[in-house]
Amino acid sequence: MKIGSIIKWEQMTGRSFLTMQYDNEEDVMKLLYCISSPKATFEAFKKLPAKHIKRLLSDLEEEIKIMNQFTKESDGKGDTETKITDIAYTLIFAGMSTEYVMDRMTITDIATAMRAYEEKKKEDMEASRLWTYLTMCPHMDSKKIKGPRDIMKFPWEDQAKPKPVSDEALKVFNDFITGKLKAKWQED
Repeated sequence: MKIGSIIKWEQMTGRSFLTMQYDNEEDVMKLLYCISSPKATFEAFKKLPAKHIKRLLSDLEEEIKIMNQFTKESDGKGDTETKITDIAYTLIFAGMSTEYVMDRMTITDIATAMRAYEEKKKEDMEASRLWTYLTMCPHMDSKKIKGPRDIMKFPWEDQAKPKPVSDEALKVFNDFITGKLKAKWQED
């Protein structure tokens, strides 16, 4: 199932593909229509012989089985408002090939592509901050601003910062390592 087909489905339904209901005949028929790229209207497509629709449905079921091998189990708490259309165009405007995104990328590739995009975005922002810092260096007090992070901190930098270990926790750890502290199950 290519991203281009999913975008057509979102355009037809006006909903995010993440809200697709596989037990809803209308949703499934629209998906089959978008995947098969027919040269007819949706109304004409719905009048195709049942045998043809059944074959398309069988092909879709097999494709979903194959794709499920490459996806993680969802906790059901994901964002159902985000449209695959928006994600696809974000990737395209970030420089990914339109032909690849629309015609070759599958839904299972989206998460990996978005992680790479987010990582690249962080790197670009950090590089921009570094160049800003280097440009400003001759004009600022080096006692107040010692590095690029003093100009601007990014949210992901606070998360990555290790928390200091308290003196009490360090003492307990040292007592345990040296044998001064025994676990309850080791006591007589």
